[in-house]
Amino acid sequence: MDYEKDRTPNPDSLDVEWLEQSNLVDEYSTEAENVRNSLKGRGGAEEKAAVARAELLADIRKNPATYGIEKTTADPVNDACAIYGYRGGTPLADAYKKAHEEELDLLHQYEICKIAVKVISETRKAQLENLIKLLGMNYFSGPVTPRDLVGEWKSRLESRKEERSTDTRCMIKEALNKDRKEAKPETTEAEPRRKRRET
Repeated sequence: MDYEKDRTPNPDSLDVEWLEQSNLVDEYSTEAENVRNSLKGRGGAEEKAAVARAELLADIRKNPATYGIEKTTADPVNDACAIYGYRGGTPLADAYKKAHEEELDLLHQYEICKIAVKVISETRKAQLENLIKLLGMNYFSGPVTPRDLVGEWKSRLESRKEERSTDTRCMIKEALNKDRKEAKPETTEAEPRRKRRET
């Protein structure tokens, strides 16, 4: 299975992709079920982690001083189990830590498999249906006569360039003429300097 390849249908072979759709759903569903069984089934990771936790809890109650607690009531025992289950440090704590990490890894894999099944069974199917609709509307059919796209694109750019430059020139001239008509002659600081340089 190659998820990256499988999740997107090939528009050039829609008939083969459509026939393959149910097989892909079966493959991904079977993989998800296998991971679920490894996680939740008899002798699976959840069960192993629960047994390792129970053994660690029993050892904490039996040897509280080893785990740094004085009372063997529920709260201190559960706290010590959580701490030593995370850190390790004793053989039973290490066994619980390993079993819990395997459980979390399989849980992560199972969630990913569920998402993959959903993508293949729903999203890919919808993509195929829409591609087939487009094929029925001749979306993928080519033109009868070949087009010179490069030439068309260049001519369009040139015509736009000329329109813009002509429009820009006209707008600038109109703005300047309007400013000249409305403006009163005022002297600026730059004009006396120019007069001094000319003399």
